Amino acid sequence: MNFATLARPAVLTMALASLNAAPSLTGAWMDAPMERWIWPLFLLWLVPCFTGRGRAGEPGTAVPPYPVVNRKLPSWLSAMALVSLLGGALLEMNLFRHLALALAISGVVFRSGWGFWLWLAAAVAWLPAAGWLTAMWPMPQQLTIRYLTCTAGTVAFLFSQASSKSTPSPA
Repeated sequence: MNFATLARPAVLTMALASLNAAPSLTGAWMDAPMERWIWPLFLLWLVPCFTGRGRAGEPGTAVPPYPVVNRKLPSWLSAMALVSLLGGALLEMNLFRHLALALAISGVVFRSGWGFWLWLAAAVAWLPAAGWLTAMWPMPQQLTIRYLTCTAGTVAFLFSQASSKSTPSPA
């Protein structure tokens, strides 16, 4: 790994957000009774990070065994992640730190299309704050709603990428 890869703003933002958000996430997943079974959702949500379209998205290129960093990083997603990260640090609000993590990861694996936006919205499922949103339902229904939300977003992302691979590009 060379310095140019490490110096990308989105990669640095993701690293900072991960370092800042991870302790509060793992603490919530281990200690909060409503969040104990939510950590697999984060792993499920990360699945699209390890699927790619090859180096530049050409059909027929091999998918490398590591996350594909998009060559055209959307700077606005990285900027939103950085602002959320700073807001979480200044206001001491874990919600902003967790949003920074989601935005930073999505900024690195950005793909155009409707599946990406559904996948990004599905990040709400693994956020500890979603426990407050689903608190009106009993625990089994909360887990069902959150698991279905995350699964639907991940499948939509993967389906949109598979359908964009299968459509022939105009020559």
